[in-house]
Amino acid sequence: MFCEDSVGKGCLAIPQEVGGLPEMVVSQNTAGLIRSRCRRGNGGTEGTSGEVSEDEEWTMNNPDKWASTCPRLYELYCEDSSNPHNYFNQANVQLALRVPSDEYLADLESILGELDPVAWQEWKRRAALVLSSKPQFGFPVPLFDSFTEARAYVFLKRQGYIEMTFLETGRTKGEKVPDLLAKNREGGVTVLEATRIHDSDNEIEYLVNPLPHDMRKVWHGLKGELRAKMSNTVDRARKQLLAFRAAKVRRRIVYLSIRIDLQNATHETRDEIGLFLEKMNDGTIDIVHFIENDFFLSDSRP
Repeated sequence: MFCEDSVGKGCLAIPQEVGGLPEMVVSQNTAGLIRSRCRRGNGGTEGTSGEVSEDEEWTMNNPDKWASTCPRLYELYCEDSSNPHNYFNQANVQLALRVPSDEYLADLESILGELDPVAWQEWKRRAALVLSSKPQFGFPVPLFDSFTEARAYVFLKRQGYIEMTFLETGRTKGEKVPDLLAKNREGGVTVLEATRIHDSDNEIEYLVNPLPHDMRKVWHGLKGELRAKMSNTVDRARKQLLAFRAAKVRRRIVYLSIRIDLQNATHETRDEIGLFLEKMNDGTIDIVHFIENDFFLSDSRP
C-alpha cells in the first residue's frame, strides 16, 4: 500500500468562490455569463446581458479560450453541450475553465491528455453518460467518479504498463467487473478497481448552506466515520477484484481517492489514513490511495 500523489489532486468546494472549484456547483444558471454553444472545432458564440464583473467581462472577451487550453475537457463538454445540467455549463465552472491560472482544471486536462486515443474515446463515452446527471446537493458525483478512473489509468501508465483497457460492465444483471485491466511487458495481467470516498453528509450540508461568518472546530486524526467508510469501500473492491476470473491475474489494485472533510483535513488525519490502509493490506490486493484535497492540510493545534 502506498500513497499516490503524482497524478494530480482534487478540490474541496467552498460555496460562492470561483477559482479552484471544479466539483461544487454554485449555481444552476449562468445569468450574466456567456454559455458557449459547442461547435466542433470552432467553439461557441458570445453575447451579453446585464452588468458584468471584471471576471465575466474577461470571459465574454475570450469565449473560446478554454476550448484551446483544455481541449479534452471541451470535447467532453461537447457531448451534451446544450443540457443545462451539463457540469461545464455551470457559471463558476465556466469562469474557472477560462481563467488560465486554474491549476486544478489544468491538472485534470493534463491527466486526460495522457490517455491514448483508444482509451480516450472509451473513457469519454463512459463519462458522457454521467456528464449531465442532476447533481445531488450540488455535487456531480458520478462524473467525478469517472475522473478518478482516468487518474487510475494514468497511474498504471506511469507504473510502466504498456496495455491498459477500460472494462465493460458485466453482461449478467448485477455482475460487476473491475474498471481497468492492464498488462506489463512480460504479459502479466493486473486488474484495478477505482473507487472514491466522498465528503460526509454533514460536510455537504455545510457547504451547500454555510452559516455566515461561521467558524468550525478543527479535528485532528482519523474519525470513526471515515474509518468505517474506508473499511467498507476497500472490502467491496477486494471482493470484486477477487471474483474476476476472465483472465489469469497476477496483481489486484484498489485505487482509492479520498476527500477529507475540511475541518478534519490535517496532516495527522492524512498520516493516520495511510497507516489504517496499510493494515488493511492482507496480501490479496495492493491499496493505492491519494488525498484529493491535501492542500487544505494544517499543522496547527490548540
